[in-house]
Amino acid sequence: MKVFINTLSCELKRTLFSPLFILSIFGYIAVTLLTLFDEGSDFQSGITSILYIYMIIRYLDFHVLYILFAGIPSTLLFCMDWEHQFIRFFVIRSTKRYYIISKIVVCFFTAVSVVLLSNILLLLILRIQYPLFNSISDVLPNGYSALPDSRGIVSYLLIKILCEAACAGFLSVTAMWLSTIIINSFVALATPMAVYYIISTASYFFHMPASLHIASLSNGLVEINQTPLLSLLYTLFIFAVPTATSGYFFAKNCARRIQNG
Repeated sequence: MKVFINTLSCELKRTLFSPLFILSIFGYIAVTLLTLFDEGSDFQSGITSILYIYMIIRYLDFHVLYILFAGIPSTLLFCMDWEHQFIRFFVIRSTKRYYIISKIVVCFFTAVSVVLLSNILLLLILRIQYPLFNSISDVLPNGYSALPDSRGIVSYLLIKILCEAACAGFLSVTAMWLSTIIINSFVALATPMAVYYIISTASYFFHMPASLHIASLSNGLVEINQTPLLSLLYTLFIFAVPTATSGYFFAKNCARRIQNG
C-alpha cells in the first residue's frame, strides 16, 4: 500500500505542478473573460449579479471549451509516458497494477481540479466588481428558493460546477483510454470534445430521456424531485458508471501495451 501511495503522490505532484495544469486553469478564465468583454457594456456594477453573469456564461457556445481545457493536462498522461518511455521507470519503481490505477485516479482528479479551480477563481474575480445576487431581478430555480439567498446561490453555483467537473473527469478518462489505441497527443486532446458531441448527437438521435442527455447532466439541469442534493448525486452516479467503464478498458489496454513493450 505504501508503494501505491508513493506512486500516486508522485503522479499527482508531476501533474498538478506542471505548466499544462496552470495553463489550463488560466486559459479557461482568459477565454471566458474575453468572450464576456462584448457583453460587459451591459453589465452594471452593483446591479448585475454574478448569478446572472454565470447563467449567461453557461449558455454561450464557447462554454463547452471547459472540456478541452480540463483535458489538456489529463488526457496526455499516457501519451507522454509512452513517448518518453516513462512507463518502464514507473513500473520498475512500483508495479504495473499500481501504475495503471494511479493513472486513472490522477487523470480523473486532474480534470475535475481544472474545472473546480478555474470556476472558483473566475467567480472570485467577478466578485471584485459584481454582487453575488440581485434580490430584485434574480430568481433561484426550484429547490434552491427555500434556502436563504447567499446559501442558495452558493449551493446552486457549486452544484453546477460539480456537474461540469464530473463530466470533464469522465471524458478525460475516456480520452486517455482511447489514447492507448491511437497514441497521438493531438488525437488525445481532441477526443474529449469529440466524444461529448458524439454522445450528445446520439442522445438526440435515439430520443433518450432528458435525464440521460450529457448536455443536461453536465449543465446540472436534471432535477430529481426538485431536490438539489438528490439531483447532484444522480448526476454524479450517471457519470461514475461510464468513467469506471473507461477506466477498466484503459487498464486492459495499458497492461497489454506494457506487456508487449
